Amino acid sequence: MSDSSWRTLRLMRHLRPNWPASLLGNTDADLDAVAFEHWLGTLPAQLPAQKLLTSPLLRCRRMAEHLASRYHWPMQELDELREMDFGRFDGMPFSDLAPHWEQLERFWREPAAHPLPDAETLPAFQARVERVWRQLVAASCDADVLVMCHGGIVRGILALLLHADWTQGDLYQRLPLAYGSVTEIRIWHQMDEPMFQIVRIAVPYQEYRYES
Repeated sequence: MSDSSWRTLRLMRHLRPNWPASLLGNTDADLDAVAFEHWLGTLPAQLPAQKLLTSPLLRCRRMAEHLASRYHWPMQELDELREMDFGRFDGMPFSDLAPHWEQLERFWREPAAHPLPDAETLPAFQARVERVWRQLVAASCDADVLVMCHGGIVRGILALLLHADWTQGDLYQRLPLAYGSVTEIRIWHQMDEPMFQIVRIAVPYQEYRYES
């Protein structure tokens, strides 16, 4: 595999949101202002040209819009990059969920077997992850791609590529992803089939160095 034969796909989790600790899924929270200003201060003057795909939720879209404007990158919103929808519990501070704690603990242990009320089920979410992954692979055919998304999306993609058991809660506990961290995946084609190599997982944005 020569350097010219592969593309780089970068999955960036959004920065810390301006929201109480919660199951933050489709609730459209903005970014923490201090975290956003700090991130802006770490961006280099120039970055290699690439495509930019983003979740439509504000905590991702705001970062993507800044990158698109600053580096003149084409940007596309993909609705399927949204975080998992946690239904009636979505966005509710954990301090308000004390009466439902046993239900939450069952969900955290076996999320596929114990869906939350009115929430997107984990099998439905993982099916969505697989669909959007195919779109990301297609987007990377002719350019490097930066994807601004959520922790659930990144974990779902890693579970897919590692053939991990995504039905069990311990998988998600073992994959900590800091806000703003970057996961880097190398993609190339062999006999017309996409091949993947996970190069780096959850590198803090302060330490990540973009390479063309």
